[in-house]
Amino acid sequence: MGRTFFPRWTAALVASLLLLVRPATAEETFPFAAATRAGDLIFLSGQIGIAPGSTRPVTGGLTAEARQAMDNIGATLATHGLGYDDLVKCTAMITDMAQWEAFNRVYASYFRNGVYPARSALGVSALALGAQVEIECIARLPARPVAINPGTPLGPYAQAAVVNGTIHVSGIIAFEGATGRFAPPDIGAQMSRIFANLDSILAASGASKGDVVRTTLYLRDAGDLPAANAAYAAYFAGPNKPARTTVPGIDWGRPDILAEIDAIAVVPAGKAGQ
Repeated sequence: MGRTFFPRWTAALVASLLLLVRPATAEETFPFAAATRAGDLIFLSGQIGIAPGSTRPVTGGLTAEARQAMDNIGATLATHGLGYDDLVKCTAMITDMAQWEAFNRVYASYFRNGVYPARSALGVSALALGAQVEIECIARLPARPVAINPGTPLGPYAQAAVVNGTIHVSGIIAFEGATGRFAPPDIGAQMSRIFANLDSILAASGASKGDVVRTTLYLRDAGDLPAANAAYAAYFAGPNKPARTTVPGIDWGRPDILAEIDAIAVVPAGKAGQ
């Protein structure tokens, strides 16, 4: 039988389910909080490049919007005494993958020590309010996340970030570090390489696929879903599969990338390697 994980609902944890207010300079326009706290996790809403008090993205294109979005994230973190080094996982969405490298340069500049959180990154067709970039993140307090990199990341991110037994795995694509090549543009071959990469990252974190509690599957073509599901079911063959969200229609700026998977794993206390 697989394990089922439940949080320890202590009075302190229940009391910590607090709504974090927006920075005082932000206009209360949107029907969501800038962040919420549950225990020692801070869940930040997606930030776009809107300056405090405005409802329109800043001028200057994607790089200017990326800086403003990251500044907004920093302001939200600061309301709880945190900074960029406390981020565990981010998801970045941009509307023009041709500007991917420019975005990465802006993003990387906010992590002065060169230690990055886990990250998923996606090309999308549109974002709210005509924005060109949106970034959502999870932070943790008070412990600093530990970056895990069994291979070489393809950008300014860690392949996984581990805090107190929870492993946040970056979005994984079908890239083989040993050869420097992507798997063939076939969904079966790509899913196989993605899962091999996931195995390596989990092992480096002291975990295995049985510890995975949640995944997100991103696909370029919704028509690939049946084959992707078959590969997914073969990998998670046990009776207790992780929760999953599936998002088709993603663009990575190159036609040979067909899929990406990110994951969260929880390692039980006392498991070897922790």
